[in-house]
Amino acid sequence: MGKASFKTILVANNIAGASGRDTLSGIFAFVNTGKPWNLKLLDSPARIPDFLASGEPVDGIITRFPEESETERALANTDVPIVFTNFRKPCKSLPPRRTVITLDDAALGRAAADHFASLGTFGAFAYVSNRVGYRWSRERGLAFVERLGERMGTVDCPLLDLADRSAVEHFLRTAPKPLAIFASWDMAALEVLETCHRLNLSIPDQVAILGVDNEELVCNGAKPTLSSVEPDHVELGRKACQELERLFRGRPGRIIRIAKSVKAIHQRESTAIVPPSAQLVLRAQKFIRLHAGERLTPTDVVRHLGVSRSLAFLRFKQRTGESLGAAIARERIAVLKKRLVASDDRLTAVAAACGFRDSAELTRFFKRATGQTPTQWKATRRPSESERPYK
Repeated sequence: MGKASFKTILVANNIAGASGRDTLSGIFAFVNTGKPWNLKLLDSPARIPDFLASGEPVDGIITRFPEESETERALANTDVPIVFTNFRKPCKSLPPRRTVITLDDAALGRAAADHFASLGTFGAFAYVSNRVGYRWSRERGLAFVERLGERMGTVDCPLLDLADRSAVEHFLRTAPKPLAIFASWDMAALEVLETCHRLNLSIPDQVAILGVDNEELVCNGAKPTLSSVEPDHVELGRKACQELERLFRGRPGRIIRIAKSVKAIHQRESTAIVPPSAQLVLRAQKFIRLHAGERLTPTDVVRHLGVSRSLAFLRFKQRTGESLGAAIARERIAVLKKRLVASDDRLTAVAAACGFRDSAELTRFFKRATGQTPTQWKATRRPSESERPYK
């Protein structure tokens, strides 16, 4: 029996990121077991049309689903077997001799939620992405929110788009600390980290950040270093080769998700375990939010916490960046603004309902904080997201 004839396999993948390099490592590992494959490597799917137009023989293709319409057309016009290593858009059926194999992105979101749940208690959570329109990003975010609900009950976890910088900054500034931020991939996590630096937010004391891909140059070069979920892209590359062999044997194409998609979670400085002092601050913030519509003072908060005044003041300032008095004033102003906009009550009624002795005291308090009297503010302003505290 003669030796198997070699097959020429075109592998087109972007290897600038860890996901592409690891996928290629899995392909190499498969071929190095003695497979009679000759690999032709392209550093981007965008180069596929030129390769196919050159007339060079090719027996099979492994590539990411193309984002360029020209590449998509070129692949549609060839009858060689193709394995795509991701979904770019919803995919329910496939042409003959086509297989799509992908990681389970929802599993990555669940792993992130489990990781944060293991660290301690957080005041708020968010999923942040600069790829919100991509299927993989959406699946990670929705699974993250769902698993948080399973682990912790009802939680408020917005899905934020880094393209809307003001919304992201508003959340980081106003959400109860400490925050837990799951970013869609490491470059998004790095952008969140840099935004926290601009806002003078401490990592991980005030904001814990977790990315995806374990891009080691990015993660280890960040200050502080970034924690990251490592997907098993090596296994993705190996299984892509197995699926191509299956197509060579005449089997039909199919859609596959790799069940065990999380290889490891690399904990670095950005998700250090939340210390017990965070619990003290969270209790203080909850008490302030519950009683912001009353005549609340720092002494009331300290009494509720049951610790010394100096310890309460020190821990609150360390973890939130503001004093107890400033936090109370900010929440009281937010309550007043909502009431002023939502009702036509006279100022005396608003003052009585919100714990002020009279309308004059309310006016002085409001003007110190905003530079306007309540009447002036109500006449010139309308409620906006930037004026509402995160709830």
